[in-house]
Amino acid sequence: HLVAISKSQASPHPEVDWTVVYNGLTLTGAPFERRRSDALCFVGRVAREKGIVEAIEIATLAGRPLRIAAKIAPTGVEHDYYEEVFLPALKAAGSSVEFLGEVAGPERDQLFAESYASLMPGSWPEPFGLAAIEALACGTPVLARRVGGLPEIIRDGVDGFFGDDVTELAFHVPEVASLNRRAIRKTVIERFSAARMADGYE
Repeated sequence: HLVAISKSQASPHPEVDWTVVYNGLTLTGAPFERRRSDALCFVGRVAREKGIVEAIEIATLAGRPLRIAAKIAPTGVEHDYYEEVFLPALKAAGSSVEFLGEVAGPERDQLFAESYASLMPGSWPEPFGLAAIEALACGTPVLARRVGGLPEIIRDGVDGFFGDDVTELAFHVPEVASLNRRAIRKTVIERFSAARMADGYE
């Protein structure tokens, strides 16, 4: 069983010789679309810490449609959040937000490939954001909070933009048009491929 950690979680002791080996994925088959829609996307879980309601707020502030692909927990705290917080926010957003539910890998990748940008506004410090890599492999920039391991994946102003709140993230939406999507795809495949991970462990 292999576990990847971010640099911020690695040993703080200078006498320990350590190396970070990032998770790797098979990314070469990820779709790439030359023409994108104006829509933003969110892929994840319907959970407070993932920032799904904040994604709706960002899209509303930016005046962009939003497509959401997210898993709903059948019971518990996350299901309560879905019913009590997410559904009212979704209803208030109207037709500008489309909720797709949970989608399979190929459909998720196509959603990334067709989107203007992917939103990751959650405040939880993700040790490693696979959704960010999956989006970047499709050439889709990511707008996210600077938390957890995301600053080790997303290069601010190159692969996407960081913001401290929904207002700042919405402000960056027009700037996404200036990013080189082909370069984003090329470099993420080099940095986070399964082959690169295997080389790191060797």
